[in-house]
Amino acid sequence: MIKKRKKFIIKLFLVLIWLGVIFFFSSSDSNDTTNQSLSVTRTIVTYTIKLTNKVNITNIELNENNLNSIIVNIHPIIRKLAHYTEYFVLSILVLLMIKETNMNYYYIFTIIFCLLMAIFDEIHQLFIDGRFGNITDVLIDVFGCLSYLLINKAYRLIKNK
Repeated sequence: MIKKRKKFIIKLFLVLIWLGVIFFFSSSDSNDTTNQSLSVTRTIVTYTIKLTNKVNITNIELNENNLNSIIVNIHPIIRKLAHYTEYFVLSILVLLMIKETNMNYYYIFTIIFCLLMAIFDEIHQLFIDGRFGNITDVLIDVFGCLSYLLINKAYRLIKNK
């Protein structure tokens, strides 16, 4: 019993740390968050071009014009993937935490928890300079959560056959 409680507390702590990461990113003003995500997008695009050029998949000249043109198109996708990934990871952590309890409906709890956190996150952004809440982001967040839960359920079904 004590060992199970320790595991729960450790997993709860991991959930709280991850929520802190999510809210840290949400607390940045619009200029900071745009600059951060543009930097990430630039890095991803640069390394992807280098890699695909190296293995002869593409032959894109890596100059500022090409790079900026690609970044303009890819940047919104990278931003939305960040939302998806944040809540994909959150659902992993919440599910692991909840499985340490005797709760029967841990998938439903995980979905509700992630949905409420996504809504709270978007409401929180209403109070940040230059940011606003977006229902689309809530849907993307929940999709990230549901994606992991479906993968987890499929894995468990296959494993148990």
